[in-house]
Amino acid sequence: MLLNVFQSNRIIIKPTLIIYFFLLYSSVNGNSITKVTGTSNMLNIRLIIAEEHFEVLKKNRETALVLGQLIPEFRDNVPAKIIFEDKIYEASIRLKGDLKDHWKDLNTISFRVKVKKGTILGMKTFSLQHPKRRVFLNEWIYHRALAHFGLISSKYEFINFALNGQDYGIYVIEEYTEKYLIERNQHRAGMVMKIDDDYFWKLRMSNTKAPALESLSVTTIKPFGKKKLLKDDGLKKQYIVGSQLLYGFLHRKFTTSEVFNIEKLALLMVLSADIFGRDHCLRITNTRFFYNPITSKLEMLGFDAGFLAKRKKLFGQRYNYSYNDFFYKESGNVHWLTTFFKDRTLFKEYVKALQQFSDKKKLDDFFKTLEPELNGYVKLFKKHFPKYRFKKNILYANQALIKKELSNGFGSEKQPITEFPGKKLFQTGLKWQRKGAKGYFYDYNSSNDILTLKVGNYSSKPISITKCTINSELVLKPEKQQKLTARIPYDFINYKAISFKLPQQFVWSDKLIDKLKISYSVKGDDKKYSFKVLPFPVFEENTFKDDLFRQKPNYNQFSFLKVDEEQKTITFKSGQHELKEHLIIPPNYTLIINKETTITLKNSHLISYSPVQFIGSKRKKVIIKSTQEENSGGVFILQTNGASSVLKHVNFLGLGRPKTTYWELTGAVTFYEAPVLLTDCQFSNNQSEDALNIVRSNFEMNNCIIQNTFSDAFDADFCDGKIINSNFLNCRNDAIDVSGSTINIQNVVIKEIGDKGISSGENSKVKAKNVTIQKATIGVAAKDLSSLIINDVIIENSKIGIAGYQKKSEYGPSNIVITNLKQQSNNILHLVEKKSVLNLENQKIIATTQNLYNFLYKPKKYSKLKKYINKYPTSKRHKLLDELFEKNKNTSDILSIDK
Repeated sequence: MLLNVFQSNRIIIKPTLIIYFFLLYSSVNGNSITKVTGTSNMLNIRLIIAEEHFEVLKKNRETALVLGQLIPEFRDNVPAKIIFEDKIYEASIRLKGDLKDHWKDLNTISFRVKVKKGTILGMKTFSLQHPKRRVFLNEWIYHRALAHFGLISSKYEFINFALNGQDYGIYVIEEYTEKYLIERNQHRAGMVMKIDDDYFWKLRMSNTKAPALESLSVTTIKPFGKKKLLKDDGLKKQYIVGSQLLYGFLHRKFTTSEVFNIEKLALLMVLSADIFGRDHCLRITNTRFFYNPITSKLEMLGFDAGFLAKRKKLFGQRYNYSYNDFFYKESGNVHWLTTFFKDRTLFKEYVKALQQFSDKKKLDDFFKTLEPELNGYVKLFKKHFPKYRFKKNILYANQALIKKELSNGFGSEKQPITEFPGKKLFQTGLKWQRKGAKGYFYDYNSSNDILTLKVGNYSSKPISITKCTINSELVLKPEKQQKLTARIPYDFINYKAISFKLPQQFVWSDKLIDKLKISYSVKGDDKKYSFKVLPFPVFEENTFKDDLFRQKPNYNQFSFLKVDEEQKTITFKSGQHELKEHLIIPPNYTLIINKETTITLKNSHLISYSPVQFIGSKRKKVIIKSTQEENSGGVFILQTNGASSVLKHVNFLGLGRPKTTYWELTGAVTFYEAPVLLTDCQFSNNQSEDALNIVRSNFEMNNCIIQNTFSDAFDADFCDGKIINSNFLNCRNDAIDVSGSTINIQNVVIKEIGDKGISSGENSKVKAKNVTIQKATIGVAAKDLSSLIINDVIIENSKIGIAGYQKKSEYGPSNIVITNLKQQSNNILHLVEKKSVLNLENQKIIATTQNLYNFLYKPKKYSKLKKYINKYPTSKRHKLLDELFEKNKNTSDILSIDK
């Protein structure tokens, strides 16, 4: 393979000429260019980098080869162009990979790519690398296994790759950790974060022993997408909670089960470390965490399994040590993997996951799902990489080890727990010379213009804080001399509050937080040091002062609850009851409310990890209502382990969404991973974004009414369900909003709708029959790879009858099929974007519109006033604000199509 694009300084590459050649060739040959034999079914990605920009990457590579690793200072991004499916995408690109295996060999070099506008294969950011980086088929199979067993998995696909006109053969496109990955795995988007490993790599580069043990004690949590985070209050809150959970876990303030979804964590441990034989993704420098904004727990992400390894010991045997006196030291001495098993609840879940994989059929069934795709790749790789063989037998050997160790008694209560053998590893670092300091923004007091930062010293010597600079311009001196003592080896950083007085004429803004820098000196060292101030706390225990998810169940504290431990039921006594504090029901019970029972939520929420049976009658309903005060109460049923809830003749009146300082739901009533049957239920006057929100659950809704909602009536995210014989009346936004779901709708009436009657989005499949929609902005809509099939539908007095379009670049066009449609007094019959399809009465409608979403919702879906209503939805405030909104709204607020 020629390497002149890297090695020659004489050849000047003209990107425009290369792109012209590619597009011309594609038009003649169907987007096919110099493919590796046998890979015609794989997608083609072509990367174009100008020579002057390549020079930057070459210099970064040369520096990394000298240092032995690619450090952040030499990860420069340069502009590039990508040609994919006859389209040209502007992108930025850099070298990828900490270690030299990614960039030593020019024939197999790795890149990190970020698309500037739009997405490629549903990804904004991704890696391009040779298959050998993840050991050919191993990683592809690993990610298929993650998905198969219900864990978050990355998109990992083989492609044909060309760089500046030169064919590089089979490459891999690997998804980067960001919100697109989370949403594609059918989770509501939440913050993704990692433990900052910069300090680890600096220690490693200096040949310091056991760098992971040292870096744990001084670690900070790094968010993915920091720029967006700083602009979004919702993401800030998610990051604060997620990072504080991790800090709390490291400081041993929280147990594993309080911080993590332990069922998924245990499954990831077994699948990665015990079946594939690699605990790489579980190690501190490689970890990635998704903060689930609904459950307020962390989920660790699996990636980079790489080499398969035949295990001689189980993961739990290697790290399930006693938490002896050395680790009980509260001020430090933390060990990452051993800390997980300190929580015996996690250990029990780990053993349960082992038991699942002790059956050979578990792997047999998985590999059946990969055929014939796997067989095709095996043949292809055998041809192009003849030295490589996928060793399927290793997985089965590891599965046999699991079976053997379980039969030998592993996991039993009688099994002794041995003492951690690695204390000597800690002792080797007691005499290291440590250098460094960190700090974070704590507070700005506008009444006295005092800026307060918290600063910590992790040096082996005392330090003195000399100044704080803002945007490299304003220099602030500490109010008094500040000295920080040396840190004891392996202890956590002790942060001290340090105040700085701002000039009276200086105008403070939170945007300046990211511009703060602290300068300091080290005792006995003439050199001056500085660091950038972190915008968020490192560890603040008061973050969880009103947290719901680390509280213990409190059902025994309520006199009107009857507990039957034998039947595992918790029952409300009939009558009227006020909940003045949150009620938290633990797993493995059934919560029962019978007829003639009224529950008033007074600034409180009902949270249940067990299924519920709320059974009223036609005349004697169960009523759950709120006082409609500032923090009106809500109902949240979550993670009931597959057990179904049943609600019949239940009225939910005036509820608000459950929330705390840093956490909130969108639904007044929410079911999350909790199957439910709702019959003859009503949801009225609820003060929330969704009156009813069902997420990742099977459901059936029969003969229900949702009315007078502040925003959406019903929102289904990643569900399978049915809506039958139900009414949706006077809804300020969507009546039925479906994302990533498969839904059947029958005999439904929808009236007075502020936006869409039925909205099918984000790869949903909706079938509907006998539907009446009156006075909606849009009668029915399908978007983002969704399908909507309706038979027998009436759409009356609406602005638009039917709309089909693409909203999000990571998805695609929509498909709508409608038969037996009756329309009356609608402004516009239908609007369909190019590439989306509308088949109306067996006739295909030719789509001519482009960028329909921008046309419909221009410039924003809601005005600032409407957002304010949704953010602070109290009944008193809502009436006045909503009147103002209705009075002042214009075509830019809702739809610019009145013409």
